[in-house]
Formats: sequence, structure tokens, C-alpha cells
Amino acid sequence: MARTKENKTEDTSVNFSKVIDDILKGKDYRNYHFNTDEPVNYKISTGSLLFDMATNGGFGPGIIRFLGQYAGGKTSECLEISKNFQKEVPNSFILYVNAEGRINKDMLERAGVDYQDETKFKILQTQTLHVVFDTLKKCMIDNDAYPKDKQRKFLFIIDSMDALSPADDQVKSSRDSARVAGGAVVTSHFLKTMGLMINLKGHMCICISQRRSTINADRYKKPDFKNHTASGGHALDHFANWILEFEGRYKKDKILQNPTAAFDDDKNPSLGHMCKLRIIKSPVEKYDVPIQYPVKYGTNGSGSIWVAKEITDAMMKCGWVAQSGAWIKVSEEVTEACEELGIELPDKFQGQHSLFEFIEANKAFREYAYMRFVEVFSGI
Repeated sequence: MARTKENKTEDTSVNFSKVIDDILKGKDYRNYHFNTDEPVNYKISTGSLLFDMATNGGFGPGIIRFLGQYAGGKTSECLEISKNFQKEVPNSFILYVNAEGRINKDMLERAGVDYQDETKFKILQTQTLHVVFDTLKKCMIDNDAYPKDKQRKFLFIIDSMDALSPADDQVKSSRDSARVAGGAVVTSHFLKTMGLMINLKGHMCICISQRRSTINADRYKKPDFKNHTASGGHALDHFANWILEFEGRYKKDKILQNPTAAFDDDKNPSLGHMCKLRIIKSPVEKYDVPIQYPVKYGTNGSGSIWVAKEITDAMMKCGWVAQSGAWIKVSEEVTEACEELGIELPDKFQGQHSLFEFIEANKAFREYAYMRFVEVFSGI
């Protein structure tokens, strides 16, 4: 009997991943993509326990948009991120575009930003759009030419988009009209050419925008879809990884020495206030999420966010401590965990103020509690 041949099916499909790689390696294309680069990832703390919990540990590389009311905390949060960026990102460099002219030595010192070393921090004082974007672009392109171990990670802060205008508009008299949407056009061009590089090369760019009112002349016309009204153009909305809207500050937001009494500058002064914002856009599936965190007045070098108050409140709410009469008892799980880490923690405190003073003075416990809460409640 004749022996039957086995039918062998050969794989004749084309490996298109290899085809694409070969195309991208060609001389006509190799300088126009980032497929050969390893994406850079990190998390920069916002400085606030509650803010970090809402953002799954803070912000990574990419474009972040802060918008909202004046005195809402946008610039202060930028300085907090600057301080943490210097601490957490090796070989970092911060370029702060001081277009509104408000950033000064005192503000930087209070926030704890290392601004005196010009190899780490630089302020750009200009209100001209092309100067800002050409500087940012050249920094990134020149940086990319260095060996990997010599490349810097940039944090660019533009404070604010509203204070910038095209050079042509700046030489016009007050009678001449400015170019319609000139700033938005320049911003869009910059993001189209550099937005991907900011994300993939591990840079961060924070753009601050003021809140604007929109007047519709035709009351019957359906308005365009908008989550907010702010300057900078629609391109900034689409390219931004995060959009956060900061709210205004009101009397009810004051943190008083005696919370049950009325505000009085002498007898019951304000120790700080609550900063309020909401997440409008995020890469962590969070939308329209409100956030509040306490800000303390009179700090110097440590930042203004009142972390000790956040931790105290979180411990009371999450069962880390239980109050019975005047005494506050710490849970056994927390005391045992601290004992293993060599952190001294009393098993009870007389009154909430005593607990707060301990947290305020004990950095080791503060850092432990901060990380535990962020890990548990943000899912990182």
C-alpha cells in the first residue's frame, strides 16, 4: 500500500510588524518617529494626600492644564509640583515662563523650590508666544541629541497662557485689532510638532489658563460643546493628559483657629483655607471628580499644603484611630506596622490636637501614613 504524504501547511502570512519596522528604519523616515524609544514613566506627587489619592499617586509625563478662578491655587500647585519634580526625577530641569510677572524669590523659597542653581531651574520672563514655544522646542530637540544618560527631563510651566500674545500683536497700537485666535494658532502648531515628544521623552508641561465668560449673541443657536471656558484654544484641550479646574476662594473655605466661632483677625484668625478643584479630563478614568485639600499659611520651605491635617482627618475617618471620651486609641494593626518599621507611635493620644501635633512633628510616621493611604485608596 502506498504511503500517504502528510499535508503540511506553511505559514505564508506576512509579519507586518517587521515590515513597518523596516520602513521606519529607512533614511527617509527614521528621524520622524519615536518607535525606537522606550517610553518614560514616573509619578510626581501633587504634595497633597487627597489630591494624590484622586490622581492615583500624582502626575506623569505629558501636558497638564490648570484653569479656573484667580487665587484658586493654580500657581501654588505648580510650585509644589516643581519642588517634587526636583526631588523625584533624576537629571531634572525646570523652565518657568513667568509671563504674568508674579513669581519671585519669596514665593519660590516658601515652596521649597531650588531656584538658585541655574543647572536645575530657570525663569523665562517674556510675554511673546514664539519666544516661549521656540525655547521649549529647542530645549527638547537639543536635549535629544545627547547620549541617553546625559539627557535631562524637563518640567515646563507656562504661567499663564492668557499673558502671551504673538509678536505682531505686541507692536500694534491700542486702536489696531489683534489677530483673531492668534495665540490658539501658535499653540496648536507647537503641540502638533512637540506634543508627542513631551509625552514619550518623559517631559512635563503645565499650562495655566484663566477662566473666561462666553457671550452668545444668538440665543437660539445651539452652543458648542465645552467642558469649560478658558484661553489657549481647543488644541490644548485635546493634547492635555489632565485638565483640572480650580475654583474660587470664599469665606466658608477659611480654616479657623476655632472652627465653631466666627472669623476674627485678632481673636479667631484664619490658619489657612481649603483649595477646591475638580478633574475635567484624566488618563485614569476619572471625570468631574471634586477634590479639596487644606493649605496652611506662614510656611517656609516646606510648601503650603497642610499634609498633617489631611493625615489626621484620614486617620479619624478610616478607623486607624478610635475616640473614646477625651482619649484617641490607635489601632493595633497600625502600631504593629510602625513597630516593624522602627517608627515610634504611642498607642493612644489625649485629644485630637495631641494626635495632630504628633503627626506634625514626626516626619517618619507622616511619610509612612501618606504612602499607605495613597496605595490603598488610589489603587497604585
